[in-house]
Order: sequence, then C-alpha cells, then structure tokens
Amino acid sequence: MKLKKKLKPKLINELIDIKESRGDILSFSQNYLVNLFERHEFVSNILENYKKKKLKGSKTVYIGVGLYLSSLVTCWETFFRDVFVFICNVDTNIKEKVLKFLEEKNISEKELTEKGLSVEDFMSKQFNFQDLNDTCRAFNFLFDETKEKITDYLYEVIDKTPLCFYSPNAILLWMQEKEDLSVKIFDVLQEAFEIRHKVSHDANYLFKFRPEQMTFIEDCFFVFPQLFSIFISIKYNHKMIVTVGDNLIALTSEINENNYPVIFSSRDFEAKWYIVD
Repeated sequence: MKLKKKLKPKLINELIDIKESRGDILSFSQNYLVNLFERHEFVSNILENYKKKKLKGSKTVYIGVGLYLSSLVTCWETFFRDVFVFICNVDTNIKEKVLKFLEEKNISEKELTEKGLSVEDFMSKQFNFQDLNDTCRAFNFLFDETKEKITDYLYEVIDKTPLCFYSPNAILLWMQEKEDLSVKIFDVLQEAFEIRHKVSHDANYLFKFRPEQMTFIEDCFFVFPQLFSIFISIKYNHKMIVTVGDNLIALTSEINENNYPVIFSSRDFEAKWYIVD
C-alpha cells in the first residue's frame, strides 16, 4: 500500500482540527448517534413545513433533503475515521503494524508527536472514508481481512449476537425476506454516495427523492454503522448501548442473555427518553 497523504502543513492543521472537534475517542458510537439526531432534526423540520404548506415539488424541500443526505455521508466519514483511530489506539498489535508501515515510508512516531499528531490520526488519512471501497480497504488493512464490501462486516454481528431493534426498519424487512443483507445495504449506500456527489458538486442538480427511497437510505445509514460499532465494541470489550429491562437501556460492556445490544432507527429519535438512576 502506498502513502497517499504526506506530512505537509495543510494536513497537519486538518488533523489537529479533527482531533479537537472529536473529543473523547471512546465515545465514537454515541457521537455518531448525536450527529445523526441533529441532522435528522433539521430535515424533520423541513418536511413538517412541507406537509403543512403542501409545497409539492418545492425546490426548498429537494435542496434540504439533498443536503441532509450529503450530511449523512459526512456522519459516515466521521464515524469510520473515529473507529479506525480507536482501534489503532487500543489494539497494540495493530498499532505496531501501523508503526511498521509508516517507518517503511520514513515517518517516525517521534516526528508525528513533535507536530502534535498521533500515529493513528495520521494513518486514518491514508484512507478516504467518503468512499465505500476505501472504507472497506481501511478495515481489511487493520484486520488482515479480504472482505469485498464494508457491509460484509455486518455478519460479524448478525450471525453471532442477539440484537434488540427498537423500531421497524428496512434491514429487519430484508432479514425477514431472506435477502443478502450485505449486497442490499451496499447497493442502497452506493446509490446514496452517488447522489451525495451530485448534490455536492452540481448546484443545478435537485434530488427529487421518493419517500421509500429515502426510508431505505436513512435506515442503511442509521443501522449499519451501529452494527459495525457493536462488532468493534464486542471485539475490544468496549461499552455499548444495551437493554437492561423493560424500556430501559444502559451503556455497558457487559452483555448476556438478558442484555442485548440496541439498534436505533430514525423513528426512535422522535420518541421521548428520560435519564433514570
């Protein structure tokens, strides 16, 4: 593998900014849900106004939903970059592998530290997490895997761990219909990434979405990263959100026959949640 990003002032400043905005790297899963919620709240307000005013075919709605979809890709990029950094942080064998790779490219840990960077932050920029295939290559590199699609990693959870889905979603539907989940989710994500590219680079393009299409896109962006997060949390005994009784959830690394990892959909963001002792 070649070194894609070299240690230049622009990259150094970008990585420092990313590190500062990230906060606690251990909170990658919660951060993803918060980021999704804030963007879902934004598009919900647009759609609510759209319904009240009955602005069928309104450019405002098409532009707003297009921006929302684009922001989902941004959330995806941030999440998988943060997970990549987390793994390099907690897995000493992988950290050594990354150090060896960088040393072969004449970049030392000392050199990075002097510039206020970590090995894992710099290494994360060697992959483009705005690209589905490169996202897969990033984790194949870490885990010495040969998976063809990033969505193939979902079987590390689906086939091995009982899960609690709080609300119906497209992934549950496809599971019931015996679909190939990896292919189905990947195809939806690929379509979304293509739309995002048009939205970002062509102001003349309007994303004239279909409700069913947006439901599938939203569910895939919400559910798959949570499945990936559960896979990583179990692998490294890291805290995750689990059920702890009727209508109660908690953040813990302990799962058993009574505590199931929880998967949220966008519909759960519209519910009221309370903190209890």
